[in-house]
Amino acid sequence: MGTLLSLLAATAVIGGCIGVGSSGKAKSVAAGAPIAFIPQAPHASINLAKGTYPDLFSTASYAEWATPAEGENTGMIEVMCCIESSFADSSIAYDVVGLRGVQVYLYTLDGKRISPARTIMGQMLEAEPRGALKIFRRTNRLLFPSDAVRSPAAPPNAPPSTMRLVLEGYDSVFYFEWAGQNALPVRPVPFYKTKAARDAKKEAGKLRKRATEFGHTFD
Repeated sequence: MGTLLSLLAATAVIGGCIGVGSSGKAKSVAAGAPIAFIPQAPHASINLAKGTYPDLFSTASYAEWATPAEGENTGMIEVMCCIESSFADSSIAYDVVGLRGVQVYLYTLDGKRISPARTIMGQMLEAEPRGALKIFRRTNRLLFPSDAVRSPAAPPNAPPSTMRLVLEGYDSVFYFEWAGQNALPVRPVPFYKTKAARDAKKEAGKLRKRATEFGHTFD
C-alpha cells in the first residue's frame, strides 16, 4: 500500500506543477513575446563592425531614436541619423553623409532586418576644411513602420534586448546600437508550455498507469 501511495503522490505533484501559472491583474507579456522596442536612452554613437575602410565615417557620427512620428508620418518610428565623414576621397565622403551607396536597416536581436519605409536626406550640408581633407556633415531622417520595430521581451533579470541601425556600404559595416527597456511587465513562460512540462505530463501518465495496475493486484 505504501508503494501505491507514493505513486499517487508523485502523480499529484507532477500534475500540480503542470497547472502552475501566473494570474496577476496587471497586464503583462510572456518572456520572448514581441513588444514595441523602447530604448533606454535615445543617443547612440557609431561603431565599426568590420570593413575595408574603417575611416569611412567619422567617430563624431551619431543617431537619435526619436519619439513616434506624427502628422503624415503617424505609425512610424523616426531615427535621426547625423553623419560625418572626412574620407580621403571627398566625392565618397560627400555621398555617404547623405547615405548614397549605403544600405541602411534596423537589425533586431532575433536577426530580423527592417528597411526604412522612407529616407529623408537632410537639405543642409555642412562642409569645412580639415588640413588636406574636407569634412562633410548631414542629418538624415529615417522612418520605420512602428508595428515592425519590435523585439522579444526579455525574461526577468536577463540582459536587455538590443536594436542596431546598420550602415553597410563600400565593403564596410558600421552600426549604432540601443539597449531596450520592457514596455510591459514580463512574466516567465508558463511551465505548462515548456518541454519539461510535456515530459512531466508524459511521465505522470506512466505513473498513473502503474498506480492503476498496482491497485488491481489487490482486487
